[in-house]
Amino acid sequence: MEKLLIIKTIYKIHASVYLLAFFSIITASFIEFIIIMSLIMIHELGHYTSAKLLKEEVKNIMIYPFGGITKINMEINESFKKEFIILIMGPIFQIIGCLLLIGIFPPKKEMIIIYHNGILLFNLLPIYPLDGGKLLKLGLDYLCPYKKSFKRIIMISYSVVIILFITKTTNINIIYTTIFLLFLIRKEQKKEQIYYEKLLLEKYLTKQKYQRKTIIHSEKEFYKRRNHLIKTKHKYLSENEYLWKKYRNFMKSY
Repeated sequence: MEKLLIIKTIYKIHASVYLLAFFSIITASFIEFIIIMSLIMIHELGHYTSAKLLKEEVKNIMIYPFGGITKINMEINESFKKEFIILIMGPIFQIIGCLLLIGIFPPKKEMIIIYHNGILLFNLLPIYPLDGGKLLKLGLDYLCPYKKSFKRIIMISYSVVIILFITKTTNINIIYTTIFLLFLIRKEQKKEQIYYEKLLLEKYLTKQKYQRKTIIHSEKEFYKRRNHLIKTKHKYLSENEYLWKKYRNFMKSY
């Protein structure tokens, strides 16, 4: 009973999934629904399991008809290796889940493979916050300052979704999915400044040392996983000095 309560707490089911379940029953395609949802839940379980093993806090797993989103309370400055492992374990778990489902439903092998490939390829599209978008952002974060990286992944995400919508306008499922993705992208876009302030505050509080160091000219040029030397008109400031000046009045109020 306790395990069931934990699973119920972890997984959050979006209302549209229940609607999809209802239509699958009246259209005699409930087995297909079970296969799709199983693949999605196993995929997200990969993110959850790897995050827990790496001692990260997982808030919940939101399940949608087109996929899922595992919400992890992870530092923005977390290591590239840890982020990559958590991201890649979703597809790896899904591949294992696909093989297990084929063993459970041998007559449905072809169908399972089709759905598996569809979900996997969809999740790897460069759309944030899907896995493909997050993987691309990992690369952009390495090459670009955080603000520029964030703006680029949002722009790429919008572009890919619009292309999907234009090329698949006769498919009702794609239309629904693209509209929902636009909503998710917009939701993330609104959090840009919040994420950036969190990045800077983490740097100020943890004072972590990184191998890569960069000279920058303004606050907008901070990178993830780097230390900085900020060049002002008259002198250079270390990252710690700059952030101390930025947050000292804020910290005094507490």
